Amino acid sequence: MRSHINKLMTGLLLAVLSFSCTGADKHASYDVADSMKEEAGASSSSDLRVGEEAIPDRKLTKDGMLRFETSDAKKTRAGILKAITEAKGYVASDSKDESEGRQTSTITLRVPADQFDALVDRITADAGKIDYKNIEVSDVTQEYIDLDARLKTKKDLEARYQELLKRANSVDEVLKVEAQIGSLRAEIESAEGQMRYLKNQVALSTLTVSFYEKTVAAGFGYKFQRALRQGWDNLLWVLIGLTNLWAILLFVTIVWIVIVRMRRKRKRKKTQA
Repeated sequence: MRSHINKLMTGLLLAVLSFSCTGADKHASYDVADSMKEEAGASSSSDLRVGEEAIPDRKLTKDGMLRFETSDAKKTRAGILKAITEAKGYVASDSKDESEGRQTSTITLRVPADQFDALVDRITADAGKIDYKNIEVSDVTQEYIDLDARLKTKKDLEARYQELLKRANSVDEVLKVEAQIGSLRAEIESAEGQMRYLKNQVALSTLTVSFYEKTVAAGFGYKFQRALRQGWDNLLWVLIGLTNLWAILLFVTIVWIVIVRMRRKRKRKKTQA
């Protein structure tokens, strides 16, 4: 019985090593997957053969970037937030930056894939003139199929190990099988995490909208005012730095006072002499 279980474990280990390899020779890995599925009674090996039949459901990810000028940043922001709410999306990040003569806001939006094009068209129409626009579409169908196939295979192997565990007759056999199950479970959870991330990227598209509003002209008055403000800020930082060094300043002051008094005493002694 023990030799029979060892043979089965050896076969399963070889199968795991075969499916863990994702090198350049994809045809070879697919042949191994087909043989394992035939042995398990599955009939999904045709999904792994790329190019034999058209894939009805493509897995696409969309990422976009828009940048434009606006005359009213508050109104533009309100319009974007309203548009993303109506599209049943959400704001992933929102930042604001003010430089010389310009106030820039950047909002990253996550929107359902089927609402992405409509959202882009709506924001573009409200903006008028677009300074920059870039839309990227990536096809991750093959990656999705490969990951799904590996995940199913690892789960099949895990089920076989569970059956072996039930038939184990000694503590040594139990420990060996449980170690393989633990390793395989870690690989399955990692693959499931990758699958969740991939599904999220497909289901929700990303659109980054950057818009800016020109404020005060960068003339002499503006530069002078900014210089005064920066000078005051620098003075505050100096005071803060000196406050952090109060112990050192106190020690130096005490040492200086002691040295001065010692010099005065020496001068008095010389004068009296």
